[in-house]
Amino acid sequence: MIRYVHIGDQIEEDANQFAFYDTRLCSFVHLLDTTVFDNEADLREAWKHEPGDKPELDRLVGLIRDPDDQGPSPAPVVRNPDFDRKDGSSRCCNNEKRTSNGGCASCGDSCF
Repeated sequence: MIRYVHIGDQIEEDANQFAFYDTRLCSFVHLLDTTVFDNEADLREAWKHEPGDKPELDRLVGLIRDPDDQGPSPAPVVRNPDFDRKDGSSRCCNNEKRTSNGGCASCGDSCF
């Protein structure tokens, strides 16, 4: 199965790069000695000149996502008195359960 990997500007500043990962081969898809593409046109050009066995172009293009689409909204945070600080401001250390004396089971912090 081929997976789309959004790289964004992690390699080059102000870029919106992407790659594809082949889960059957456990490696990134290589086309013309590259695994990272700047846009669909670059992908099409590399695919056109890559000899031999390669994934179908329509399959790769169909996986490209809009960089502004951040996917579904994250699930709302549900407060849990066993894990949250008493003031509700943030999570307790490593989301560990509190001990009977009220300290974090992980670090002993009172989390108050």
